[in-house]
Amino acid sequence: MNIETLTSDLENAIQADWMSPYQLAGILTSLIGRKVHAPMIYQYVGKGWIPSSLSQTGKKIISRDDAIEWSAKYIAKNVLKAEVPKVTVLKESEGSFT
Repeated sequence: MNIETLTSDLENAIQADWMSPYQLAGILTSLIGRKVHAPMIYQYVGKGWIPSSLSQTGKKIISRDDAIEWSAKYIAKNVLKAEVPKVTVLKESEGSFT
């Protein structure tokens, strides 16, 4: 896996429209070849770092698009050690928007 093929690799690996944090951890573990612990994913969902929705049973689930987006950032930063761009939001009083 390299940074150029990261998104297509994730799209091929993540097939379901919705998944639990546990399922996402399993997909990442198989994709990167090292253990991604499910409690870490549950914690990131709980903190809002991975967007989620509530299922009909009241459990948090992650959409395919959100899983791919977050996983790409995670793998780029922690596995491939690539630079992940940071987004800075300026308040109007802090600087110009132009």
